[in-house]
Amino acid sequence: MPDRYADAVRMARAELRARRLALPGHAAEVRAACSLARVAAAARSATAVAALSAELFGYLDRAGRADRALLPRHAAAAAERIVADVLDRAGQGLVPELRRIASARGLPTSAGEGWVPGPVHVLIPPAPPPPGLWQTAATGGALWRTALLPLAGLPVVGLPAVAGGAGSPAVWAGAAAGVVTLVAAVLGRRGAADRERWRRWVPGVTASLRAALDSALLTALLHTERQVVAALDPAVVRRAGEIDAQLRGLTGPPGERAAPAREEQHT
Repeated sequence: MPDRYADAVRMARAELRARRLALPGHAAEVRAACSLARVAAAARSATAVAALSAELFGYLDRAGRADRALLPRHAAAAAERIVADVLDRAGQGLVPELRRIASARGLPTSAGEGWVPGPVHVLIPPAPPPPGLWQTAATGGALWRTALLPLAGLPVVGLPAVAGGAGSPAVWAGAAAGVVTLVAAVLGRRGAADRERWRRWVPGVTASLRAALDSALLTALLHTERQVVAALDPAVVRRAGEIDAQLRGLTGPPGERAAPAREEQHT
């Protein structure tokens, strides 16, 4: 006739020893979870950086000079929002995994919570210096000659000089029109040059954001790994002691002695 009591004791011992064997290895699991969280966050970071770059270039195509002057402030705020969002999403994926590592060992899930990233300040490059008016005009020297030639009564495109010489009203009217055209052209060139400077500024912003994301993620993950492992280490030791006490407390058939698991010396 089978001894049901002995069978129950053996089953209980086997279950306790299995739990005892599952206790070690928490540090490696926490490290692996943090590494996977970093990989996932890196993919989100790349997408966010590309999106910010496209948005900045699109803004520059539409923005006027006054709007461009405010761009560093807006870019810094957007970059910090991106960092906060990436860190928040990283925590949303990591914390449940850390809780699972704790609960799988019969430990309090609070021992697996250590994701508390601090605020991150992104250092945006300073605004590019605006191009000077006369410096811009110098790049279009032909425009000056075009505007001033009527004053000398000289042909501009191969036509004869205007009758009456340089002092005629027609010449002065032509010169005035030329000056207006020149000013408009210079201002247009200045706007284009200023916009081009800002476009060269954008890669510096995205590089700063990328560096801030990498640094913030690495710092938060390393801190989390240390905090969680430090919380799990004593919890694992306590749990191992509880299991060993339960194993010693199990009494089997006469002559059978409950021995603690050999694996406890490796914890």
